[in-house]
Amino acid sequence: MFDWFVPLFITLIVILAASLIRFRFDFMEPAIIFVATLTFSVSMAMIFAERWQLSIGLRTFFCLTFAALAFVGGSVFAEKCSRARSSGKKKSAPRIGNMKIALTLLVMLALLIFNFIECYEMSLELGNAGGVADMIRVNRAAIEAQKASFSRWLNYRSMLAQAITCIFFYVFARNFIELRAVRLKYLLPLLFYIPILILSTGRMGLLCLVVYMVVVASIIYQNRRGQSIAIRLSTAKALLGAGLIFAVLFMLMGFFTGKTVSETRTPAVIIAHYAGLSIPALDVFLNREIVETPLIGSQTLHGV
Repeated sequence: MFDWFVPLFITLIVILAASLIRFRFDFMEPAIIFVATLTFSVSMAMIFAERWQLSIGLRTFFCLTFAALAFVGGSVFAEKCSRARSSGKKKSAPRIGNMKIALTLLVMLALLIFNFIECYEMSLELGNAGGVADMIRVNRAAIEAQKASFSRWLNYRSMLAQAITCIFFYVFARNFIELRAVRLKYLLPLLFYIPILILSTGRMGLLCLVVYMVVVASIIYQNRRGQSIAIRLSTAKALLGAGLIFAVLFMLMGFFTGKTVSETRTPAVIIAHYAGLSIPALDVFLNREIVETPLIGSQTLHGV
């Protein structure tokens, strides 16, 4: 069977180049982010395709190509629908009072304590004999083997902690970029949220946090400094720097959550695993035999 990895990669490169020109190198444009991410995923899958015996077919090629084109077309349409410019009034950066910060930190501490207790008790039920030091490793092994899972309440508490952290970072970014005021007190929720992320044994929460921080800071910066190509290129440099920082944090997070690096599981293999395997997985999904079911929405609404 013909492997469509290379044609797909070339096609995405062309679409990405056209998008960069069309949107004047606005790296915060959703279409550029989507196509660039898709191109990166395909490149990671291509690098290890032979090692992992991966390939994609014509269905996947057309599916991803049309998805990229649809995203770009949607962004062009949205741009034309939102040509109205905002008023020239300058808005002051938001503030959070010290009393509200103190109460919020108490809430974050409570969320961390409850999550810690649940994670520790779960590890004991799974046979943890090493105490707190082995808690995360035991939980991670059981979760990967689908022998255990966290409660919905732990997930709710983690979502609340994430929301609080994101709000406080937004306020910090507005004050720092617009007023040049470094108010570190708005970053205090991070001190509680990072341990919550580690207790979850996964790294997707860290990815979401880093992406949120970079996107929000970049948008505020561009709105403050203007939309010139020079400003947008400086934003691209910040994005590359943030990507490198995230890669380092990603590996460190793996150390704390029991995902160690070995001869066969190198940092490059780990990154390719997370970034690239979704492409051949989509190919498997598109070419699988469809099971007929009388239940409406049993596939598309499964997550809901």
